[in-house]
Parts: sequence; C-alpha cells; structure tokens
Amino acid sequence: PTRRSSDLPDLARRDFTVNAMAADAAGAVTDLFGGQDDLRRGVIRCVGDPAERFAEDALRMLRALRFAARLSFRIDGETAAAIHAARTRLRAVAPERLHKELSGILCGRQAAALLEEFSDVLFELIPELAPCQGFRQYNPHHTRDVWTHTLAVVDGVPPEEPLRLAALLHDAGKPATFFFDKNLVGHFYGHPAAGAAVTEEVLRRLRYDRATTEFVTQLVTVHGRPIPDDLRGMRRMLARLGAPVCRALIQLRCADAIGTGTADAAEQTARCEAALSLLAQAEKGCSSVSTLAVSGRDLLALGMTQGPAVGAVLKRLLDAVLDGSAPNDRASLLKLASEIGNNA
Repeated sequence: PTRRSSDLPDLARRDFTVNAMAADAAGAVTDLFGGQDDLRRGVIRCVGDPAERFAEDALRMLRALRFAARLSFRIDGETAAAIHAARTRLRAVAPERLHKELSGILCGRQAAALLEEFSDVLFELIPELAPCQGFRQYNPHHTRDVWTHTLAVVDGVPPEEPLRLAALLHDAGKPATFFFDKNLVGHFYGHPAAGAAVTEEVLRRLRYDRATTEFVTQLVTVHGRPIPDDLRGMRRMLARLGAPVCRALIQLRCADAIGTGTADAAEQTARCEAALSLLAQAEKGCSSVSTLAVSGRDLLALGMTQGPAVGAVLKRLLDAVLDGSAPNDRASLLKLASEIGNNA
C-alpha cells in the first residue's frame, strides 16, 4: 500500500511481516518488522507476539497455513508454536470464513506437508478425520496408515477445490468400517458410503455451497468403483455419472492407487491418461436420453401413449446405443422403438 503518516502505527497491528510494509509515492519502503527479509527467506512470521495476533483474529492461523501452502513458504517456529497452542480458538470462527481458508490451503502447492505438520489444527475444523491418523490398515495393498495415505492422495490430484476436498475426505469412513478377516488381513467394506455420509455432514457444517457438497459427496460415494477400460463401459459410466464426475473419479482413482505405496506410479499415470482419452471419445457419442437421435415426441408420433412407457422405451433405446447394438440415428431408433412397442 502507499505509505501515509497515519498508516505507520497500523503496520504493527498487521498479521504477518510480509503484509506489514508500506511504500510512499516515490517508492521508498517502510519495513519495520523485517518483511522483505522474510519474503526473501520464504518465511511466514507474525508481527510482534503471535499469541496476541491470533487472539485478535483466530482466522489468522489458517491464513498463515494458506500463505505457506500456496507460496511454498515455511512458518516461523514461534508462529507455528502459537498456532498449535491457540488452535481451539478456531471453534468460534464462522464456518463460512473457515471453509474459504481451508480450500485455499488444500489447493496450495504444499498442501499435504502443511496438513501433516498442522493436522491438529485441521482436526479442529474436521474432527471426523482425527481417527484416521495413525490408523494402520493391515493390508498388503497399503503400506501407509489411513491419514498418511490421505495426504498422499491430496497431493496426487490436481489442485482443484472439489477434487482436493474429495481426496481429503474419501477415506473418512475407514476407521468405522475396519475389520480383520480370518487371516488377520484388514478390510473396510462399505467405507465409501460411510465416508460419503461424513463428507456431506462436514461440508454442510462448513457451509460449502450445495453444488460443491453434492459433487464431492457423490465422488466419495463412487471412489471405489473400477474405471472401465473399454468404450462401451466408459459410455455407461458416463451415462450414469456425467462427464465432470467421471473425469474427477478417474483422477481420484489414480491418486488413490499411487497413494497406497504399493502401485507403480508410472503405470497408474498411464492408465489415468488412457482412461481420460477414452472418456473424451465417449463424450463425443450418445451418453444420455437427451442426446438420442429421437425424442419422446417422436415416440408419441408412432402412436405410443403419453406416460411412463415413453420414458421406459427411451431408456431401452439408450441402453441399445450404449451397448453398441443400435446406432444413434433416427431411422434405426424409430424402427427399434416400434419393435419394442409391438412386443410390449
């Protein structure tokens, strides 16, 4: 900001040194707290006493994490210690303010590292994740505990809010669904559904918008499903889930597999790229009733009675197109619809 005489006392009340500088019209910088040096060193440090700064506004703790995650800075030792000590103050902060900072942290370049160092702070926002920390999986397909695996998945997906949220919450249902089989191998049957219930509760509590909540919850629900490796299967998945969820699911599944610590990263990345290419092919074809070459009006013109039967025939036509047993052209679909009608 441009420096004015009235600004200078205000600098002492700023949150971090990198935000506590001012410049006059000639470009001369006033830096009373070493902000320029902290910028050069890549350090987030409170102005003055960190405890006082966080007592003034508890959200500053999450702002520190967001700056560090986005800029790949480290948090000064005294500031970090004060964050850990004052973390319970976050319980009094409005959920809307919390979720904006959380999303900023999650989409940062070193999100996982910050969440690992300050997991106790995150658990103030999302206590449902605390049981994941140190929870061993006792399974040959996993070399990491649930929390360490979760952080690897967060790092492994693109830095987009819905994907990072899904990565953070995708295994939240594991501790509650864990059991040993007769060979003392750990399993988590039903954990996607359990995790989806946690996800919906968390995102609603943090006041995420409805579209984000529904998208992330759906993604967590289906994250255990296999990804088709043929065009017919991909078309069917596209018809069920829609392109945005399919694309995100492929990326999440890739990061999830690599995050186990047992999968070959290069092989999984290649599979992800192949699946995304297959999805792009599927998107060019028919994947929903609305993209059929015929409509309900066409079926009524054939003499069908208006009502649920029309929708049922359209669904059967879509199934035929998805299976490859009928082309998506008007003449072929009208002929098939007539045959279906005659056999009804």
